[in-house]
Amino acid sequence: MADRFVQPHTFSKTCTHGNNGDFTFVCLADTQFGMAAWSKSSDMDHLNPELTEHDLEQKEQQFAEEVVAAINSMKPKPKFAVVCGDLVNSYPSARSEQDKEVATFKKIFSKLKDDIPLVCVCGNHDLGYTPSPADISLFRSNFGPDHFSFFIQNIKFVVMNSQLYEDPSAAEDLAKAHDSWVMQEVGDCSMQGAKHCVVFSHIPPFVEDADEVDGYFVLKKDLRHRLLEHMSNSGVSSWFCGHFHRNAGGIYTNPKNKKKLEVVVCGAVGCNITSKPGAQFNDLKGMGSIGVREDMSGMRIVTVSELGISHRFLTIADMIKARNPKSC
Repeated sequence: MADRFVQPHTFSKTCTHGNNGDFTFVCLADTQFGMAAWSKSSDMDHLNPELTEHDLEQKEQQFAEEVVAAINSMKPKPKFAVVCGDLVNSYPSARSEQDKEVATFKKIFSKLKDDIPLVCVCGNHDLGYTPSPADISLFRSNFGPDHFSFFIQNIKFVVMNSQLYEDPSAAEDLAKAHDSWVMQEVGDCSMQGAKHCVVFSHIPPFVEDADEVDGYFVLKKDLRHRLLEHMSNSGVSSWFCGHFHRNAGGIYTNPKNKKKLEVVVCGAVGCNITSKPGAQFNDLKGMGSIGVREDMSGMRIVTVSELGISHRFLTIADMIKARNPKSC
């Protein structure tokens, strides 16, 4: 069933000029089916203490259905939707559980209109923390390629496999090939005539500042600076990611030429997390409460124009209000 999701031939591989009007796409992150039920047994404070595991599972799926309905109703329709990783909660090592969560994902997102392609970015839960070639192959069979690039008009998009940067130890050859591919694809942006270049990954380079300390939710500092410098030099204007289960991000300024790149960390469709005051915000110890709430979960609508790239986050509450204005 991976054919329902984006394959490399779905989009153009070449830049087109002339009559390039504004367009939108939708950025999602961390649908992570199965996390809501798991959260009930975690040691974190819960934002939905009154709900059972079953209730939380139903709410998690309801939120994803709300997102699909909202995307389908957009006018003009978006060019595509992208999920920036952690489509499911269970790791490949828990294959039977992951298979159930994959089936839930496909059941809900197969309801997207046929003319709105879905780009699936791989995350640490989809692949496992130390992905093997077999884990990556499983993801590809379920959701399509783990990394690829495409054009919409004169905008280039590059989809990365950030887990191969986080822990390449079980797939070192794939990781080296992936890094070379990323550097080449990003480096080709200007030569190919791209007006903007946009990158998607699961793990963010940072969540607030490029010089923040290393932590669970971000790429290691030396790696992040290498990627950010190369990307900003090559014309990347935006890097969209997930993993943090909160909305965050910031602007990277290249110290050599002052070129800027915006990192956009998208809050989750499913479970979101609050930050613990005084703790290291980009690490596990910085997590406060967890839950599935209409005023936290949602999606990000991104507008691409000649002037640049802008975006806004819509919560599930916003979507419900837009669908039923008289009930609010």
